[in-house]
Amino acid sequence: MTGLRLAWVYRTGDYLRDRGRFEATPLVVDGALYVSTPVARVVALDPARGTERWTYDPRVSLEGDYGDFVLAFTLPGHGAPAPDTIPRPVEGAYVGDIRVGAARIGVTLTIGSSGDSLRGAITRIDSLEVTGPVAVWRSADGVHYRAPFVYRAKGCAGTINATGELWNGGGLLEGDVEVTGSCGGGGDRPPERGTFALRRQ
Repeated sequence: MTGLRLAWVYRTGDYLRDRGRFEATPLVVDGALYVSTPVARVVALDPARGTERWTYDPRVSLEGDYGDFVLAFTLPGHGAPAPDTIPRPVEGAYVGDIRVGAARIGVTLTIGSSGDSLRGAITRIDSLEVTGPVAVWRSADGVHYRAPFVYRAKGCAGTINATGELWNGGGLLEGDVEVTGSCGGGGDRPPERGTFALRRQ
């Protein structure tokens, strides 16, 4: 045990002033580490790097006491196939967030179809403003969406490029995101990378 060293630290950001304790038993299932937070959010992490893959917020009422939160998994080969192996329609309304560095940006994305083509619309995105059409398409690599934006508070403009997959029976769209652009009239900044997780409504 003397050879152990700190590999990474993950901070949930969830804190209850009147109930400050945080007790949870992390679970590792199929290469992901799952943990619940003091406000019953579920977080999936990369066990090797401690980076966040997705979160689920049941939005429990914090008034008074609330009960325990239970995670259930279906083992491969027992019951239904894993959600990501079943082709599912992507059309629908999604709500969640994009995380790049310390920034957490709430977003509402609607995906529709016209013939064989997909179309998208971002009806809400915190702090930013979408400035053009939202492109959505599907490929062998997954579901992609791209949106141009401005961040007027800091004089920034750029593009959000995202690629993800449907999980949990099509109820969750999550994956990686890359933000490119410039600020203050300067040249292009290095791309910033992060993750996104959107729940189907």
